[in-house]
Amino acid sequence: MAKAANRLQLRRGLALLACACTLVTAAAAGAAGEQGNGIAEQTLVGDATNVTPGRIVALGEGVDVGDASQFAPGVAVDAAEGVLTGDGTLVNPGAMVGVGEGVGVGDATAPHPGALVGLGEGVAVSDATATHAGALVMIGEGVLVSDATVETSSALVTFAEGVLVGDGTDAHAVNTNPKLFLRTLKGNEGAFAFADGSFDDPDQGQQWTAMVDYGDGSQPEQLELRADHTFTLTHQYDDSGKYAVRVAINDGAGGTDQASTSAEIENVAPTAVIANDGPVDEGGQALVSLTKATDVSPVDALAGFTYAFACDGEHYADATTKGAAACAFDDGPSLHTVRAKVIDKDGGATEYETAVDARNVAPTADLVADAAIEGAPAKLSFTDVHDPSQADTAAGFAYEIACDGSTFATASTCRFDDGPSSHLVRGRIKDKDGGVTTVEATVVVANAPPTGSLGNSGPVDEGAPVTVTASASDPSETDTAAGFAYRFACDGSTFAPAVATSSSICAFDDGPSAHVVRVRVIDKDGGEVTLETTVEVLDVAPTATLAPTAPVDEGSAFSVELTAPHDPSSADTATGFAYAFDCGDGNGYSAFAETPAASCPTDDNGTRAVSAQIRDKDGGVTTYTGSAEIRSVAPRATPVVPATAVPEGSTFTVSLASPTDPSSRDAAAGFTYAFDCGAGYGPAASTASAICAAVDDPSAAVKARITDKDGASTEYPLTVPVSNVEPTLTLSTAPPVLQVGDTVGVAGTFTDPGARDTHTCALEWDDGSTSPGTVTESGGNGSCAASHTYTTPTVGTIAVTVTDKDGGTATQTLQVVVGDPDGGFVTGGGTLGNASFNLNAKYQKGVLKGTLVLGDFVATSFDWLAVAATRAELHGAGTLDGVPGYTFQALAADESPKALRVAIWDAAGAVVYDNAPGTPWDLARASPPAITSGSVQVHH
Repeated sequence: MAKAANRLQLRRGLALLACACTLVTAAAAGAAGEQGNGIAEQTLVGDATNVTPGRIVALGEGVDVGDASQFAPGVAVDAAEGVLTGDGTLVNPGAMVGVGEGVGVGDATAPHPGALVGLGEGVAVSDATATHAGALVMIGEGVLVSDATVETSSALVTFAEGVLVGDGTDAHAVNTNPKLFLRTLKGNEGAFAFADGSFDDPDQGQQWTAMVDYGDGSQPEQLELRADHTFTLTHQYDDSGKYAVRVAINDGAGGTDQASTSAEIENVAPTAVIANDGPVDEGGQALVSLTKATDVSPVDALAGFTYAFACDGEHYADATTKGAAACAFDDGPSLHTVRAKVIDKDGGATEYETAVDARNVAPTADLVADAAIEGAPAKLSFTDVHDPSQADTAAGFAYEIACDGSTFATASTCRFDDGPSSHLVRGRIKDKDGGVTTVEATVVVANAPPTGSLGNSGPVDEGAPVTVTASASDPSETDTAAGFAYRFACDGSTFAPAVATSSSICAFDDGPSAHVVRVRVIDKDGGEVTLETTVEVLDVAPTATLAPTAPVDEGSAFSVELTAPHDPSSADTATGFAYAFDCGDGNGYSAFAETPAASCPTDDNGTRAVSAQIRDKDGGVTTYTGSAEIRSVAPRATPVVPATAVPEGSTFTVSLASPTDPSSRDAAAGFTYAFDCGAGYGPAASTASAICAAVDDPSAAVKARITDKDGASTEYPLTVPVSNVEPTLTLSTAPPVLQVGDTVGVAGTFTDPGARDTHTCALEWDDGSTSPGTVTESGGNGSCAASHTYTTPTVGTIAVTVTDKDGGTATQTLQVVVGDPDGGFVTGGGTLGNASFNLNAKYQKGVLKGTLVLGDFVATSFDWLAVAATRAELHGAGTLDGVPGYTFQALAADESPKALRVAIWDAAGAVVYDNAPGTPWDLARASPPAITSGSVQVHH
């Protein structure tokens, strides 16, 4: 139990010091810490030259080991919080000293082994010279071991936090220097700057004092140190800047420390009062000032200030020592923000602003009036215009005139209706800001004579009256309203008395002539004007009647005549008239003569524009126009057509010969010809003939037409004889080999030059039956188609006949083969001419097989076999002299006499053998030649 308790106490902070250890003060420990040898928090081991392996040195917070030169093997030093061990030179192994609370152990020179000394709070062990091995010294908070000279091996010294081990070799009490900790002072000039400070000193109960030099030239001051080792640096600086601050501390026992920091003092901008002497007139200047400038720094205030001004509120002029500036403002009314700065020697500045009111100033001018005439505009001008504002001047001014002296309007002239008179007018000039100045002028108005024009109703015919009318006006509406007086002079010089009527009648005897007529127009004020006009008197041309012209044929003449001549001038009538005529033939007018009629020849049809003129002695001419209708006469010609019939489908020529026309112009211009070959007229051309197609018999109805240049034409209906032409028939490929019961289709196409022919189609099927075919056609060409079913075997001919509407026919034939595999077979042998033959052909299970040998020809295959009654017909291929590529056909008749026909063709279709050339192959109607010897048999 005792050992367990001892271990527990060790964990809580007992210390057994091994070897010789020198006591070191807290200041020395801090100095060592600054060299970078730290183990626990703020822990420093000063000198541990020889630490035997396996030994443990445990240092708590703030622990400083000064000099522990030798730690015996196994020694562990554990320093608890705040514990100081002075000199623990020898602690006997295993010794344990236990000191209770408040217990004082004076001298434990030789604690016996296993002895336990327990030191409680505040306990001091003055001398533990010889602590036996195994002794345990247990030191609590604040415990001081002054002398523990010998520590025997295995002794354990445990130091709690804050324990200091001085020098274990020769232990004694050592004073520790205090340690200062400073911060930078910060503040503004003219105000107090502050900073906290502190110091550390492990020694207790000392009398610490400290002095501070704030670095601004003031006397050093003693600091007030607080019980918690803190203090405050505070000082008022007169000027901005950075100052070196020094602090020195003394612990009263010879321990000192010095430290430096700085004071960073910010500049404070000066202040002032801004003012201006506005409002001011536009174009003038306002004085802006900064007064009562002050600064919290007496140094700055003593150095003086500079001032800068921004009259436009944005752009500062250079700073000067003058506290005022003159600012000019061009335009008003307006409010301007002016800014100003007061600046101290350190550049600290305070900005102020003030509002300057600029007043508008009305513009000035003189009003000048020109002399005027009633009703006319009197010009008024503004001169010597001025405005102190350049902006107003640049913007321009508005001008108004009061012609009546009170009603202003935008104008540059005044009109006054009646004169002579004088009038007071006023003018007003206004700038863009509404500033207005009113000026006056007098307009003198003189009377003006009336104006106008004199017109006449002319030109007038000779001897006829003319009306002369004056149109007068006056610039004065008053004069116009009062009316005018008129004096007319028809001869231009003798003025009649004044009348109120503005028109007069004048007459002139003969023309052509011109006469000047004048009139004087007078207003109520006696102003007058003379007006004139020229009257043109015209000669009057004589008149007559143009007699109508009767229509005539081209080539005949017509007459143009003027009757009943008349002229309003008796002199002209007495002198007589002359006549001229234009027949409309392009030759123009004839010469004037006394004869009132003319004969006009014609050479072409059309409507002639004719005219006639009558002229008096003064050259007055009257022209009359009319028309003459000239009828066209159609041309003639001789038609020429074929004298004999033309086969349909061929062409023939029709023409018009020997053309004539009563108009030589038509004949000279030539004629056009058109022909209708039965489908309507083609386009007219200069060719006098046409080629027509004979499309159908018995005749062709054609027409021919001749036309002159004027469109007059003669038509000739003609008949051309046409003969019929038979159609042409082409059949399709021969039908394939059939069997009994098959239906065969036959088709063919036909052509016919008779485009208007229609056709029928008939077929003979060779088995005694006939049938019509189906015809499809257009324009004489078409096709025929039909079908037929065979009920008996045969080799025959299908005949197809096409007949046109006029009886023309075309016939074509096809060979047809109808076999019956069950209908029988053929055999035979013997000689045919000089060649022997052997014949055997039969259907075996639907396949045709057999033999045909004729001389050097040998059948190699069979295509078909048809057997009917006593006849059989065979077709196939074979070799001749051993050469293949030959075809054959054989017709055998089991009759009396026995007969056999054989034909052989080469690969090109040429006949190389035929014992009955040119005869038909029809099974029923053929006549094969008799065999020379042997027999032919048809089996059923």
